[in-house]
Amino acid sequence: MLPPKTTHTLEAILTRTVQADEPGIAVGISQHGRLLWRGARGLSNLETQAPLTTHSPFRICSISKQFACALVMR
Repeated sequence: MLPPKTTHTLEAILTRTVQADEPGIAVGISQHGRLLWRGARGLSNLETQAPLTTHSPFRICSISKQFACALVMR
């Protein structure tokens, strides 16, 4: 678990970065396989105005290939 001050700072960054009525972002912080913090802000669907949550599914399509390639190159 993160200290309350750190959690507050992270939530403030999300609030400043993404408006509640625009496409959203979900963030997770883990260490040694343990989830320390998660947060979400914005919308998951602009047409229906559905809010994004930390449980919202993401279609990652082929973007994971870029991460795999970068890992191999490292």
